[in-house]
Amino acid sequence: EPSIDAYLAAHAKESAQSQAARITVTWDNADLREVVAGFAAFSGRTIIVSKDVKGQVSAEIKNQPWDLAFNAVLESQGLAANVLDGGIIQVIDKRDLARADSTVPVETRLVRVNYAKAGALVPSVASILTKRGAVVADSTSNALVITEISSRINRVEEFVKGLDIRTPQVSIQAKIIFVDRTDVEELGVKYDLGSQTQFFNKLVQRPDPRTAKAVDTNGDGVPDAFVPQSNFSPTDIIVDLGGNSLSAIGNAEQEVVNPALNLIFSTAIGNFDLTTFLQALQRVELADVQAEPTITTLDNRAAEILVGDRVPIRVIDVSTAGAVAGAVPRATVRFEQTGINLKVTPHVTANRQVLMEVHAERSNVKPASVDIGFTFQTQQADNQILVNDGETAVIGGLTVTEVTVTKSGIPFLVDLPILGKLFGFSSEQEQRRDLLILITPHIIDDLVTPSTGK
Repeated sequence: EPSIDAYLAAHAKESAQSQAARITVTWDNADLREVVAGFAAFSGRTIIVSKDVKGQVSAEIKNQPWDLAFNAVLESQGLAANVLDGGIIQVIDKRDLARADSTVPVETRLVRVNYAKAGALVPSVASILTKRGAVVADSTSNALVITEISSRINRVEEFVKGLDIRTPQVSIQAKIIFVDRTDVEELGVKYDLGSQTQFFNKLVQRPDPRTAKAVDTNGDGVPDAFVPQSNFSPTDIIVDLGGNSLSAIGNAEQEVVNPALNLIFSTAIGNFDLTTFLQALQRVELADVQAEPTITTLDNRAAEILVGDRVPIRVIDVSTAGAVAGAVPRATVRFEQTGINLKVTPHVTANRQVLMEVHAERSNVKPASVDIGFTFQTQQADNQILVNDGETAVIGGLTVTEVTVTKSGIPFLVDLPILGKLFGFSSEQEQRRDLLILITPHIIDDLVTPSTGK
C-alpha cells in the first residue's frame, strides 16, 4: 500500500485546488480508530468503522485538505471510504468493498450538461467511478452516459451537476491613453562677407529689377524712369553666401528649418558688408490618443482588444526565382498589425475578486533610415493583477524617451564657453512616448432565472 507521504505527493494538484478545510496533525504510533475519530471531530461528519478494522498510524501532515489527508491514511492501511446514503462515511477494507460492489446491480443514466462541454467532464467523472462504472460523452446532445452501481449513481450525478455550473461573465472596460510629446530647440548663428550690393529679402521684400519698365513719373507724357513691376518672392534669400568677396565664414549651409525668429545684423567693413544671421526655433508637439473599448468574456477565456492599423509591407521573395535562368524574384504584400493590443484573461475567485492575466503591447512602424524596408517599434508588458469587482487597475511604465543633440560650427570657436554659441548651430530634440492603460473588470451577475418550461 502507498505511504501517506507518497499519496499526498501524487495528489498535490488536487490539494492545491481543494476548498476543503485544511488540517495539520502529527501521529506517533496512534490507534487507527482514534485517528478516524479525530477526522470525524474535525470535519463534523459521521464516520463509522467496520469491526475488523484496526492498525497503528505514524505520520505528520501539514496544511492538507482534511478529506485528502483522510483518504491518504486509509490508503496506507489498505482501507477505503464508502459514502452511504445520508452522507455517512463507512471505513471498510478495500477487498470487502470490492466484493460488496460486485453483488450490487448497475444502472445507466443519461445526464445532460448545460454549460460545460460533456467531453471535457469525462476524465473528472471517470476518476470517481468504481471498477464496474463507465462514462461516455455524447457530443450531439451534450450529455454524459453514466453506468455505475445503484448505490453510487446518485452521488455521481450530483458530482456532475457540481461541475456543470454557469461560467461567470466578466465585462472588461479599458481606457488606453497614448501621449507623444516632442520638444525641439534650435539656435543658429551664421555669417557672410560680401559686397554692399547684396541684401536680404526674407523680412523686407525688395523689388525685382528684372521686371522694371519705363514709366512717366512727372506726367509730361515722356517716360523718364524704370520702375520694377513686382517684388522678389518672400522665400528668396537674395544673399550670395560665399559671394564675390569671401566664402561664408561660419555655418553657411546650416539653417534652422522654418525658424520662429529671424534677426539680421549688418556691419560695413570698407567696401564690404559683414552680415550676421541669427535664427531660433522652439517647438512643442503634443499628440494625445485615447481609446475606451469595452468587451465581455467568459471566466478563464481570453479577451483581446486591438486599436490600430494593418500596414501593408512589400516583401521580395527571392526563392521564387530558383535556379531557372531569366527568372526574377516575386514581390508580395504582407500585412502587419500595428497599434495598441490589449489581451486580458480574467478569473473570478470564490470571494468575487478578479485575477487578470494582462498582455499590453503598443507598436508602430516607420521607414528605415536605409533602403531595407520598415522599422517596427514595440513596447509591451505582461503581468498578473488581482482586483476587486469594479476596481480599476493601472498599467504604466511603458515610457520611451529619445534625446537627439546636434552641434556644429566653426572649429575651436564653437567650443568657447558662452561665446561659442555665436559661432555655431545647436539643435536638441526630445521625444517622449507614454502609454497608460486602465482596466476595470465587472462581474456580470445573472439577474434572470431561466424558464422552467411551465
